[in-house]
Amino acid sequence: MFKDETAIRNGVFVISEPIGAWVYLIDLVLYFSVDLSILIVDRLFHLKDFKMDVLLSSGTISRQVKAYYDSGNTMTIEKSPVIFVKKGAFDFTKKDEVYVPVPLNIPFKYEKICKVLVSCGAGKESYFAYAVVISEKENLYGCDCLLNVFLRR
Repeated sequence: MFKDETAIRNGVFVISEPIGAWVYLIDLVLYFSVDLSILIVDRLFHLKDFKMDVLLSSGTISRQVKAYYDSGNTMTIEKSPVIFVKKGAFDFTKKDEVYVPVPLNIPFKYEKICKVLVSCGAGKESYFAYAVVISEKENLYGCDCLLNVFLRR
């Protein structure tokens, strides 16, 4: 774009006009402002901490499990979020199980659906959710539970 003001000669960047220096300076400022805005957005919305410990509670049983925040999981049943829990990660009782009359269109083969309270941190409020129990062989990014986007802090 500014071929007359800047050039590369013998592998050396040459600025032949003062406007070329300004263009080079503005390019550096824009580059660092984009990096700074990405850093600010990441700090504000905690985009790097997808893995977290959550407390699952059902009846008299409570257990802390390693969970992965899945921003693509927007599934709900009766306007309540749906999470996926590996079999054996949490011991659900028979009275926790619920019957859903509509077949679920999910990529996992599931065994049962249960009611559960989910707390994403110490002192944070708990949210009611439906837990779909799936095979322990499924890959949940190294975690025992796959959270719903609506359970985010």
